[in-house]
Amino acid sequence: MDILTAMQCIVFLISDIYITYDTIKENEYAYIAKQSYLEKIEATKYFYKISNQILLQILTELELTSSKLKLPYTNEQIERLIYSLNKNYNLTYFITKLIDYIGIENCGRLLLKIPTLTINYEDGITKYILNELGSYNHDNNTITLHCKNQDVLSHEFLHAASTLNDKYYTYVGFSANNDFEQFFYGFNEGYTEILNQRIFGSKYTGYIANYAICLMLETMFNNRKELEIAYFNNDLKIFIDKFLEYGTLEEMISLLNTLDEFATTPFNNREFNNALNQVYEIIKRNNELDKIKTCEEIINQYKPKEKSFIKRLVRKPN
Repeated sequence: MDILTAMQCIVFLISDIYITYDTIKENEYAYIAKQSYLEKIEATKYFYKISNQILLQILTELELTSSKLKLPYTNEQIERLIYSLNKNYNLTYFITKLIDYIGIENCGRLLLKIPTLTINYEDGITKYILNELGSYNHDNNTITLHCKNQDVLSHEFLHAASTLNDKYYTYVGFSANNDFEQFFYGFNEGYTEILNQRIFGSKYTGYIANYAICLMLETMFNNRKELEIAYFNNDLKIFIDKFLEYGTLEEMISLLNTLDEFATTPFNNREFNNALNQVYEIIKRNNELDKIKTCEEIINQYKPKEKSFIKRLVRKPN
């Protein structure tokens, strides 16, 4: 073997070593990220188990009331202020659609949030490892997007437009949380996707199981507008009172826990089907044929057919 050939072999050998090293490090990073993800899943399951025990106690002992805001402005003044204080011009379309759909009288939370609301775009490991496309951070009033997708932006905008901070909790739509507790998270995500399609015509559906189950729960109301308005006023009592006309408090806690798990961890089709059937059986009790028929249509449309695991498509950290 001449010197030139030997040098070429050494170069190829060194290249193979570097390629092998890079592959090992890439696999190592992926393994660490996966382990961290699995640990988060287990912690989340434990958190929701304890959290819903607390929720059961709270709902038993406390009388939840609507958090309607009383602002010192007329509806016309509120509308003008929202537009004038908006610093994100790509939200103007969503603001107009929201006001037209829900009414300016239900946009008090948007008025409080719009002056400081910011949008950031980040393309990092969160998107690829956790399938997280976007999030809304109520602490700093920031929407973070991991992809430039209008349907994801409108979903996060709904969170911002339905957020209210008080002394003990932050309310985001139908969810309530603080540093120690989180309630109604999965229910809120599913219903947010319903509103995202109705108000903004979103063609993308995240949280598909939560979305389908919330559609069924909404049939409990003779007028769905009642629940829509409650969402923008963080009125949990509206839903609780209506559910208790059909099911028990323990059944509601169980279902809320299931929705929380569906929104944060992978689940299989059997679990999804069981949840659909659980809601269907609860709604059937009042023998309202039109509502039963609507639920059957929802089940036929969204009931999964194949045996596989379903992952969440959008997830928000708190």
